[in-house]
Amino acid sequence: MIIGLPILDNRIAPVFDVAREILLVTVDDGKVIQQELLILPGIAREKVIKLVDTGVKVLLCGAISNELKRSATQCGIEVVSFLSGDIQCVLKAWLADSLNDFAMPGCQRRQGRGNGFRRRFRRGCGCSS
Repeated sequence: MIIGLPILDNRIAPVFDVAREILLVTVDDGKVIQQELLILPGIAREKVIKLVDTGVKVLLCGAISNELKRSATQCGIEVVSFLSGDIQCVLKAWLADSLNDFAMPGCQRRQGRGNGFRRRFRRGCGCSS
């Protein structure tokens, strides 16, 4: 499976719609097999097309417009939005099914994976990347 994480300065990009780079991570049996940095198109709606073309099945991102989220979901991409933090820490948390500590400030519920619930926030990721 391929996971996409839009990045800015080694962190989750705050807004997917204007992100310029994405880290594509190939995961097999819960382990990272490959990581590749990809430049995204400048036009927002073309970003989803690029994700589909590269085989992304899960998008871990910050904020995302309703239009792009709907488009990605209709194309079979699971969107987990309103995340923030160090890219490798977010990836490790997703692999461990524990994204609870990576919500964007001010977000009370996670969009995407699992049920919505109150979030706790972490200062620093505490992972050793």
